[in-house]
Amino acid sequence: MQLRVPRLVRQTLRGLALGALGGVIIGVAPAMAHGAGLPTVIVPLDHVVPGVTFQVLLSDFPPGAAVHITITSAGRTTVLADATMGSDGHGEATATLPSTFPFGYVQVIAAAGDGSAADTWIRIGDSTYSSPGSAAGETPIWEDPSFWILAVFVLGVVAALTLLATRARRQRPG
Repeated sequence: MQLRVPRLVRQTLRGLALGALGGVIIGVAPAMAHGAGLPTVIVPLDHVVPGVTFQVLLSDFPPGAAVHITITSAGRTTVLADATMGSDGHGEATATLPSTFPFGYVQVIAAAGDGSAADTWIRIGDSTYSSPGSAAGETPIWEDPSFWILAVFVLGVVAALTLLATRARRQRPG
């Protein structure tokens, strides 16, 4: 007994499969970028208390580059540390946050002499400190390229499904 699948179902499944394949291709690209990716700075802590020493991890900077690490908040910039990247473009630094630095969200910026740079946001204060929202100066979601990639993908899937449904209606006898 041969199972007959309606044409609309076949077309819908084909469209979803192609959309999923496109999503995988787009989604895998950043994961494959390591080694030739954008510079990254990571502070592996939930929060940093003023006066305490903490670690700053750096990756994908030019091999052997001298990287200058600063912290910025409300127009105030303070030098945290300097690091020299290894032959693989990775490195780390130990930084001590000044004890007079104010509580709140701050931006950590790592910059090499060739212009390559990375930044991240950290929270300054003890673990009971809370913030009433996003970090000051954080970009809106619509300025993030990944938002637009996802939006185009979703709209493409909706358009494909709408086209398939319209075609199926036109082909119905009646």
